[in-house]
Amino acid sequence: EAMNGCLACKSCSSQCPVGVDVPDFRAKFLAIYYTRYMRPLKDYFVANVETLAPLMGKAPKTFNALTQNAPASWLLQKAIGYVDTPKLSSPTIVKRVKDFALVLRSTSDLHILQNMHEEQAKQHVLIVQDPFTSFYDADVVEKLVHFIKGVGKTPVLLPFSPNGKPQHVKGFLAKFEKTVEQTSNFLSTIAKLNIPMVGADASLVLCYRDEYAKVLGLTHNNFRVLTISEWLSALEDKDLLLTHAKECKVNYKLLAHCSEKTAL
Repeated sequence: EAMNGCLACKSCSSQCPVGVDVPDFRAKFLAIYYTRYMRPLKDYFVANVETLAPLMGKAPKTFNALTQNAPASWLLQKAIGYVDTPKLSSPTIVKRVKDFALVLRSTSDLHILQNMHEEQAKQHVLIVQDPFTSFYDADVVEKLVHFIKGVGKTPVLLPFSPNGKPQHVKGFLAKFEKTVEQTSNFLSTIAKLNIPMVGADASLVLCYRDEYAKVLGLTHNNFRVLTISEWLSALEDKDLLLTHAKECKVNYKLLAHCSEKTAL
């Protein structure tokens, strides 16, 4: 019951005088606990969301029709334990941004970036996809694409590669380690291009620095994905942003994600 109350916000690890990391030992506890007891069916669905969402995301209208109705909601809640199953984004993220961003559909498309001159590469920003914004809240990524274009850069949507955070939260640590190895190899290859990488979901961006570091050890520094606020702070030419802000005469406030607030 105590472990079920943890939101994995990480405030414990930053506020505790001795840095106790509850989400980390919670994941280890669950991994051990479920070698003895049977796992709830919903845990498998949550842990595999990064496999299921891209598949369902190919036909969002069909899957929404199947899940977004009263009988299906009742069945999902009773049979699996899923409550308020989120609606898939339609149209898909690729359809939303293909006219405004360079979309890389697979790792074989990376040669497009690798063949760029250094000055040309500097004008690009790479968007690292995550399952929650890309497949359930694509509007966020679409607006990020338009914003990147608005500050004079060319947005690039990278191929989706699982982050593994859901696996870690549910204690599937062996699967998480395999995901970390796969995705860190992918992002380490891209990092060699020296083009900034940005993620729309702060929680999953910070997973690359925290949970990945614990699995990879000293090798985890081969790549760095920035939160949107970090990328904005690192922009060399802020004149365009400042001009836009003055023209709008609007004050903006950052409503930070809980993990973002505690870790940054």
